[in-house]
Amino acid sequence: MGRGCMSELIAAPAFSGMESIGSGSGVHVALREYAIVSVLARKGHAQALMEKTGALNAPRQSGANGVTALGIGPGRWLFLGAPLDHLTAMSHLASLADHSDGYAVFEVWGPKVRETLAKGVPVDLHRSVFTDTVAVTVIAHIGAIVWQSAPDRFSIAVFRSYAGSFWHWLAAGAAEYGLTVKEPA
Repeated sequence: MGRGCMSELIAAPAFSGMESIGSGSGVHVALREYAIVSVLARKGHAQALMEKTGALNAPRQSGANGVTALGIGPGRWLFLGAPLDHLTAMSHLASLADHSDGYAVFEVWGPKVRETLAKGVPVDLHRSVFTDTVAVTVIAHIGAIVWQSAPDRFSIAVFRSYAGSFWHWLAAGAAEYGLTVKEPA
């Protein structure tokens, strides 16, 4: 039987087509693969969850033992670095959901990273203001979670289906400074 108007669907990674742009090295970008678990405290258990995990409430980030907790709302976190099966001990305190395949995480850094991000991030990223903060915001009309993963290094999580659109914005914003694509770590 014929396929009619249906196109053949071909699986492609969210990050296909990323190439360095320009001759400068003002901004660098790498893709990060994390185990990402959404943690939503059960009613009345947010404080106990924070005490048990060391997580800080929104809009803060904290980390220990290779796990980063991003406070994204009251009683809500994204835990990066620990797979769902390693967090089940706190299931009596929170609802847990694996989002590892749902997000694309871009790590950006370099001497012109703040200038580049200022073109689309409506948050003050100045060194004295944005330190252990987590911003749930929009960048070029794309929902994003932004945090500082190291001094002058930012991580930006977007829904994986928007990775191409975010990449397009980042490439355009960094073009005047040069954008270097690094291998995922």
